[in-house]
Amino acid sequence: MTYDRFVMSILERVQKGVGDSVSVSVYTAVKNNGTKRKGLTLTEKGVNIAPTIYLEEFYQRFLRGMTEEKAAKEVIKLYDQVRAGRSWEKGKLEKYVSVRDHIIYRLIGKKANMRLLEEIPHREFLDLAVVYYVLLEVNDFGTAAMMIKK
Repeated sequence: MTYDRFVMSILERVQKGVGDSVSVSVYTAVKNNGTKRKGLTLTEKGVNIAPTIYLEEFYQRFLRGMTEEKAAKEVIKLYDQVRAGRSWEKGKLEKYVSVRDHIIYRLIGKKANMRLLEEIPHREFLDLAVVYYVLLEVNDFGTAAMMIKK
């Protein structure tokens, strides 16, 4: 089974598993160095923060024998652990005063990220670029951050 077919199969199974209150869609993110990652974004009705669960690891486990059903159940379990139960106030995210204490930065390679750098505020530092994020949450499963774009 190809990766794209696996993603669609997991999408269908996860949507059935979470019910009508959560919308599940495929999202392809362009990460550092132009790397593309495909995952499922689970959007809960009434909540404006939606996690994306990337599926590459699940696909590798599928290739080693894990069933699609088990993969879907693990995606749902992970979603239950990382989902945001509340919304961020949209107005707060658009105001510097509200997010300034939550701004973090990351260093990325300038040459490998030329396209991305056209869309985001950044500062050059040697052969790197400093890019900025709003840190939304930190928990046992990682961080939730939103890249600042122009």
